[in-house]
Amino acid sequence: MIENRLLWVAVSISIATFQFWRFLPPDSFYVGLSIFITMLSYVIYRQNKELFISLFLLCIALNNLIDELFFDPKVTGLNEPIATLLIPLLYYARKNYKQRILHFFNENYLSCFFGNRGKNSNRNEKK
Repeated sequence: MIENRLLWVAVSISIATFQFWRFLPPDSFYVGLSIFITMLSYVIYRQNKELFISLFLLCIALNNLIDELFFDPKVTGLNEPIATLLIPLLYYARKNYKQRILHFFNENYLSCFFGNRGKNSNRNEKK
C-alpha cells in the first residue's frame, strides 16, 4: 500500500522536475532527480529486504540525496568514502542482528512455551 503511494509521489516529482526544470531554481533539477531515485530505491528495498544489492542501492541513493542537499555535488568529499565504508557495515550489522534475534527466539522464547521439542528431545523415549 505504501509502495503504491510512494511510486505515485516519485512519478509526480519526476514529472514536475523534468517538465518544469526551466522555471525551477538553479540545481533544483538534480535535487528533484535524487529525491525521485531515492524514493524508487526505497520501494525496491521494501520489496527485497534480504538482498544486499537493494540495501546498497538505497544507501547510494541516500548518499546522492545528502550530497545534493548538504554538500557540493561536483566535488568528491568525505561523504563518498564514508558511505562506501558504512554500507557493508550496515549490511553486516543488520544481518548479525537478525541472526541473533532468530537464535534467541528459537532457543529461549519458544522453548518456554513448547518445551524442548528439537532433535535432542527425549519426548519419545520411555523412562
